[in-house]
Amino acid sequence: MKRKLFIALVMLASMSCVRADEDYSIGEFIFDFGVGYSIASCEKDPECAEKAPVFVALGLVIGIVLAIFGEKEGGDKFRPKKQVKRFAGGGMGYAAGRCF
Repeated sequence: MKRKLFIALVMLASMSCVRADEDYSIGEFIFDFGVGYSIASCEKDPECAEKAPVFVALGLVIGIVLAIFGEKEGGDKFRPKKQVKRFAGGGMGYAAGRCF
């Protein structure tokens, strides 16, 4: 049952999220899928799950510092449609990681 649900989810999302679009290329989709899959794999491994909060905290600190001191003008503009596609790609990777 999980496998059929996952296949249906991937087919639905791939038809709606991944298109020949300048804003969201197939390379970005593969990266987002891989990140989601990695997070799910890390949850299954006890040693990785034990160390994950350290990596998350480090990533947040680096992200906050870059947000404060990063490029002020000419940076990447916020595009909600692209953010939804990135979230969907990561979610599909997470779902694949949990199923397999």
